[in-house]
Amino acid sequence: MVLIVVGFLFFADEKTVQGDFALASFVPTGGQLILLVTGINAFVGLEVTSVFVRRIRDPRRTYPRAIFVAASLAFGLLFLVTLVIMIAVPPSQLNVVSGFMETFEILFDKFSLGWLVPVIAALITVGWIGRVTNIFIGPATGLLAAARYGHLPEKLTVENKRSAPRNMLVAQAIIATVASVPFALLSNPQAAFTVLATMAVSIYLVMFVMMYISAIRLRYTRRDVTRPFRIPGGNAAMWAVAGLGIVSASFALVLGLAPPA
Repeated sequence: MVLIVVGFLFFADEKTVQGDFALASFVPTGGQLILLVTGINAFVGLEVTSVFVRRIRDPRRTYPRAIFVAASLAFGLLFLVTLVIMIAVPPSQLNVVSGFMETFEILFDKFSLGWLVPVIAALITVGWIGRVTNIFIGPATGLLAAARYGHLPEKLTVENKRSAPRNMLVAQAIIATVASVPFALLSNPQAAFTVLATMAVSIYLVMFVMMYISAIRLRYTRRDVTRPFRIPGGNAAMWAVAGLGIVSASFALVLGLAPPA
């Protein structure tokens, strides 16, 4: 919100924009299409809220509205921040890794507020630590349940005295460390960031495809289960919604394999 407000104050004062606002520049082509894959990052995590469906009053009405509001906010904020970056930062200076902080630097220097840049950086760091902590423990807890059912080695079911899946978290840390090797090997940090971001989203998309297929299958194999939320319109609607999800996730998965521009 700070970036958006200061960005539009910057535009009101300068009356100029650095980026290309021609309609054609908003349509990605060729190697730019990979940006659609990393853009999915703004929406991943919304599906985790489904675990709370049983605690919601009238989930058939409330839950779709909540998801729509959350997705709209994510898209709206992402769109406005992108506009601000296009207004303030020359295309030649755009950096995938540090572009967000560079934008703050340009905007704050304009209003002699450069001393605020480290403050913003610290706040963003604290926010990411909170997000990463949640990302670490959430999937690890789900994998712990899978391990208890015998789908993973029994050693991964070990917990510490606070019931955290210790061995699962260690295994997760090792895998994440190995996956981060491109940052050490590639001389271009932007290329490394793109590779890692695309790889992370691609793994997520594989899970999405499996989840949509499971949703369709469970409509037939567990048709008698009482569900707090059901997509209205019967099995045909489930095929339409989950089918669209499968096609969209598969399309993004294929894009992720294309080399970026």
